[in-house]
Amino acid sequence: MCNFRGFGVSAATAALWLATVPALAEDIKLAPITVPKIKSADVVVLTSDPGILRVTAYGEVPTSGIQGTTLTRVIYVMPPGDGIQDYVMTSLKPDGIVAPVLTPVKASDEWPDFQQEAPWLKGIRIHGVGKGVYEKKFENGLAGIERYSAEGRQFTGTSNDGDMQKALADAIEQAHKALTRDMADGQIDWTLKAVNGVRGGFANHRSISVTITAELN
Repeated sequence: MCNFRGFGVSAATAALWLATVPALAEDIKLAPITVPKIKSADVVVLTSDPGILRVTAYGEVPTSGIQGTTLTRVIYVMPPGDGIQDYVMTSLKPDGIVAPVLTPVKASDEWPDFQQEAPWLKGIRIHGVGKGVYEKKFENGLAGIERYSAEGRQFTGTSNDGDMQKALADAIEQAHKALTRDMADGQIDWTLKAVNGVRGGFANHRSISVTITAELN
């Protein structure tokens, strides 16, 4: 996390990152950069006690060899007037020659005390470079944020012909698509949560539903 009064995207984010990781960048010969383009973000509340606000940002950098992508939440002297919480997404880029290829990156931030510290929260804004900014507003304030168990999001697959494997594959495909976005190397961990079905009746029902919990690895 970081402290600064004004939010100038280029100067402030560079100062923020350079102030927090100079030793790391020097040791491994990587240069800190602001992720140029923020493509999307997930905002959820993990239903622990108290709840934890998890923001996961998905960005894109124009080179290979990127490491150490982080999402940093800005700490304010005074709450922002628009109720939008700012974040900065940064990565470490090799100093040497790198391939000019678009590379997806992701990073998350968890805020355990957000309900007490930010009752004013109306949305999030993740800063890239120039127009590479992503903003998401909550329609109903804190009450409008999706909530799920800390063990992972739930996904349910179905099969109307009683094929359990087909229903499971459907649930896994939903989870993979929702959690990995456009991450080419995205990987999920899933756990079987429940299996439910209906059999018989005049309509000879043979439906089966499989529910899993899943999270991005």
